[in-house]
Amino acid sequence: KLLVRVAELGTPTILDADGLYILTQALREGGGGSSEQRRLLEAMRSAHVVLTPNKVEFERLCRAVKVGEEAEEKFSRAAELAPVVAGRIGENVVMVVKGSRDVICSREETWLCEDEGSPRRAGGQGDVLAGLVLTFS
Repeated sequence: KLLVRVAELGTPTILDADGLYILTQALREGGGGSSEQRRLLEAMRSAHVVLTPNKVEFERLCRAVKVGEEAEEKFSRAAELAPVVAGRIGENVVMVVKGSRDVICSREETWLCEDEGSPRRAGGQGDVLAGLVLTFS
C-alpha cells in the first residue's frame, strides 16, 4: 500500500530489491491482479521513478513485460532491452541496470557506464546507489 501511495503522489521514487519484486509481481498479474496491484501499475504509468535492478531482477522485469522473450540471456542485451522495459512500465521511468557495464536509460535515451568497477557488487552498494540517486532526483 505504501508503494502505491508514494507512486500516486508523484514524488521522485527509487525502487530496488523488495520494491522491484512487488512491481514485478504486479506486472506479471497485469489487469488480473489485486486492486492494489492495479493501482500500482496505473500510478507507475506517470510516476517519476528510478529502477535499479541487478541481473536477476532485470531478467524478471523483462519476463514480466514480455521483452526479449526470444533471448535466453537477457542481461547481456540490457542496453537494447532496458529502454523497452522502461517504456512499458511508464513514461517517466529511468532504469539503472547494475552490472560490469552499467546501463542507464529512459525509454528514449541510453547511456553506458563502462568504467571498470568491482566485478561483483558487494553488499550495500545498491543501497548507496539508491541513496545517491534519490538525493539528486
